[in-house]
Amino acid sequence: MLYSSDFTKGTTQPFGTSGIFLVIIIFIAMIMIGLFHPAAAIILGLFGVILSVMMGFIEISGTILVGIIAVGIIIAIKARN
Repeated sequence: MLYSSDFTKGTTQPFGTSGIFLVIIIFIAMIMIGLFHPAAAIILGLFGVILSVMMGFIEISGTILVGIIAVGIIIAIKARN
């Protein structure tokens, strides 16, 4: 398996730039599934980000992930009205 270096953290990421591409594909696919309703698209987009973090495609700290989820839920609630 090829590893790429992240010079900001000093660690290696197992998927490198192809991991970012996979995250974009997963994120867009999940949003497209939820296009029937804006709130559903936001929730499914959040699920795509969480799934990408759990599968190890990207590394996001827990604090940032909770912040993204909180903002997504607030926007989904506002989109329902």
